[in-house]
Amino acid sequence: LETPVPLAEIPTAEPVAVAAAAPDPAAAAPASSSASATSIGPASVVGDALVEARYDAAYLRNPKPPYPAMSRKLREEGTVVLRVHVLSTGNAEKVQIKRSSGSARLDEAARAAVHQWRFVPARRKSEAVDAWVLVPISFNLES
Repeated sequence: LETPVPLAEIPTAEPVAVAAAAPDPAAAAPASSSASATSIGPASVVGDALVEARYDAAYLRNPKPPYPAMSRKLREEGTVVLRVHVLSTGNAEKVQIKRSSGSARLDEAARAAVHQWRFVPARRKSEAVDAWVLVPISFNLES
């Protein structure tokens, strides 16, 4: 097996947003959350270009991280940045917390959800390769 090549850690402009919806008093389950995803963009390398893995393709149908009920009750918000090792198959092999949201509950909800996501794998020329990607998840009560 080839050793994965870490990508340059590219700053992210817009995180995946997870908003807590107002609870429906008639519903027994917690309210669903809404999310939008944006790519952190391909790595710009010339020659043997390594095109970064992506998580935002519409057909991937990655589930939104749930807003933990206790975090909603305690009004916890924040953005967690996850460092994800994406295999050439598109599966997330490792999901690490690069920067915490400040809440272990929010961090774990994001980590667990992203671990189940499918990715468009990174490519070197026409070959899918293992690579790392940053995935920001933003939890916001007002959105």
